[in-house]
Amino acid sequence: MNRTTDRQLTVSVKFPHNGRGEFFWLEDIVNDIRHLASDNKEIRKKALWDLYDLCCHQGNLYWQAAFVAPFLIERLRHELEPDLLDRILGDLVHLATGEPSGDTSEELYWARGTYGQVYKEIDVYLDLLEHSSSQVRIAAIYTLAFCKRDAAIICTKFCKHFRNESEEMVRATIMFCLAFISDSTPVYPAFFEEILNSDDADIVKLAAANGIFCW
Repeated sequence: MNRTTDRQLTVSVKFPHNGRGEFFWLEDIVNDIRHLASDNKEIRKKALWDLYDLCCHQGNLYWQAAFVAPFLIERLRHELEPDLLDRILGDLVHLATGEPSGDTSEELYWARGTYGQVYKEIDVYLDLLEHSSSQVRIAAIYTLAFCKRDAAIICTKFCKHFRNESEEMVRATIMFCLAFISDSTPVYPAFFEEILNSDDADIVKLAAANGIFCW
């Protein structure tokens, strides 16, 4: 049997899909991953939809998620379209917060593996705080807010970035997300009070007030 045939047999394997009585071919997931690097934006967009559908269903994670997550994160390093970056970051939040598809040791293993893949790449998300698109910066902030394992580092970065951020919606998002992770890191009320008493935009001060309330 030649090498090409071996490879075709390797990827042409049918797997149950997402507990819905459906199946997918392993070659489909491989092709979707390849399509993430397509020069055609619509092909990349469809690949993201298809991969997400293979990984998650109604908040449940499936084993494919642990396999796909590193490729989504790698795409963050190369994708130029803000809306697709936003989509990838949103998908990663779902992967970081999804529930195991069941309570067997195997299902728990794959879910923990998915969480670990997402959490360990915070430097990629932190780099996107400097992106020219405010849409991407906001998405990166939300993604980082769910990486509570490194909450202290993220909090410090958020506070530093807040001082240099010009867009009020991004500043407000930082405030809200600081409040969200305040149970995991020492964000002192004085920081929120400083912003609340400043001449910042109302939406930013509202977010700061929420931080004080959460504290």
